[in-house]
Parts: sequence; structure tokens; C-alpha cells
Amino acid sequence: MKTAYTMDRFRRACLQAEPEEYDGRAQLPTRTLELAPQRLNRFREGLASALPFLDRVNGPLRTERPMYPLTASLLREYAEPFEALATEVEWKPADIPSGAGRLLIRLAKDGERVSPSRDHPDTFEMILARSDEYRGYLSTTTGCVVSSNAWLSRILEGDNALALTLVAFGVLFAEDYDAKVLEVEVPVIPVKHELLSQILESTGLQLVFKEVTHDGPQ
Repeated sequence: MKTAYTMDRFRRACLQAEPEEYDGRAQLPTRTLELAPQRLNRFREGLASALPFLDRVNGPLRTERPMYPLTASLLREYAEPFEALATEVEWKPADIPSGAGRLLIRLAKDGERVSPSRDHPDTFEMILARSDEYRGYLSTTTGCVVSSNAWLSRILEGDNALALTLVAFGVLFAEDYDAKVLEVEVPVIPVKHELLSQILESTGLQLVFKEVTHDGPQ
């Protein structure tokens, strides 16, 4: 699987996958967000580009940016019984980014009048609004609302694909919002959530999932 983070001509952040011989084919091969990060560690970029497509990898995992050795090893463990062999592993010592705050990322709820919450001043809230209903982004000091096609990942590929997509976008923006903790609201917590937490920890992030339905947190 070849994966990459790019910015398209509309300055949207794009996570893209191109399957190879033994990989599964993603029903949504490009995940978009109408906002691009300003600060992005190269190791987190490599991980973010791969995350949405982990459940489709079976063979070499070719990212344009490198992985920490521990990240690559954990991704291979995640993919079992299939293979995810990261080809861009940097073995020389490298700094791991640090942060102090909390980044909450979630989909906009059906019928919600989207606006970032002011209830938790230590948390920056990123709300992903449906790309068929919203355009662009709105940012405040406590959060932002961004148009994204992440909602389609759940419709086309299921709950796990949505969770991986939200985590990937969180990894992309963690440095911009000085995040140490990434909190992700999902309808179903992934079966391999503990392993995903270890993968993010290898890049300096703590991952927390919160299961949320239309009726509220569980």
C-alpha cells in the first residue's frame, strides 16, 4: 500500500492510498479536511497517512515520510494476521514531539448546530462537519469546525474505518494545538484500541476513545 499526506489545489489536507498487489481496496481512497496543519512532525505525517488504511494493508506499507522503528513494529502487530511492513523506517535517533493540552476530535452530530464548546478551556475541540453540507472552516480560540468527508468512511467502510480516520486527522493537527492527549469520539470503540494507543504513544501522544451515540456518551 502506498500512502501519502498531500494538499490539493483547494488547500485541503488529503490522506491518500494506492493499493498494491495484495492490498484491499479502500472504498474511500482519499480522506479530506478543508484545513491544513501548519506544524507537522515528519514521523507523525508518515503515521497519519497510513492510519485510515491499516485495515486494507497486506504487504509493504510505503509512506512518503518516515516512521519511528517502534511505530513500524506496532503497525505490523496491528495488521496481524495480515502484513504491514513499513518501508520508510528511520533508525537514527530523533526527537519525539511533546505537548501539554488536549485535542478532542469528533464528527458533527445529525442536526447539530455546530460550534466549538467553551465548557473545557484546556481542550481544543475539532468538529468535522459533513462535506455535502458545509464548506471551509471556522476557527475560534477554543476549537474549530471543519468540512470533511470523514463521515463517508463510516458509510462506505464501517465504524473502524471512521475511528482510524479521526485518529489520523488528530495526529495531523496535534502539534498545531499543542496536544499531548488526543480524545476521539466514536460510535464504536475499535477492537484493537489498546494497540492503537501504543502506536500513538510511540509518537508522543496519548489516545483516549469516548463512545458516543446520538443520545450522548455511553
